[in-house]
Amino acid sequence: MTILKACLGACLVSGIVLGLGACAARSNMSGDGSDHAVGDNASRDLGALHASTWQLATLGGRAVSALEPMGSRPTLPELVFSPLGRVGGFSGVNRMFAEMSEADVRAGRVDFSKIGMTMMAGPPEAMDIERRFTGALAGATRWRIDGQTLILTDNAGKRIATFRAAGPVKGK
Repeated sequence: MTILKACLGACLVSGIVLGLGACAARSNMSGDGSDHAVGDNASRDLGALHASTWQLATLGGRAVSALEPMGSRPTLPELVFSPLGRVGGFSGVNRMFAEMSEADVRAGRVDFSKIGMTMMAGPPEAMDIERRFTGALAGATRWRIDGQTLILTDNAGKRIATFRAAGPVKGK
């Protein structure tokens, strides 16, 4: 009986140690102020990611000003993530689209390396924002949501861009 109790005790302690180790592995232990996506948050925030139109707020740590209204286009770049692994949006002048693995998105990862876009020209200010925006997206590898803010980061956890929830996805 004492051998059984000892084995059960060892199993319980091992389970607690393993559980604590998994928790520590998910947190940002670096203390460097970088933003690391947390695996559990990605799956929990997936509904919010798909439900919102995300409007660009900062790019490279700097606030982005609204563009001059031009017809029916948005006044800031925006992204919309579908549950099917598709991403669409507006990049400053042109419409953009990309596909990524839904499994990656569920795991908090993004890959904008294969962005497709329409090819229209626009005002210089809008073209500059578009160039900087698509360049920044190409470096993004992780996502997380903090309140009403979508945060894209690179491999080192550095913020690439932030977006604010600008309302529900049109047509939902």
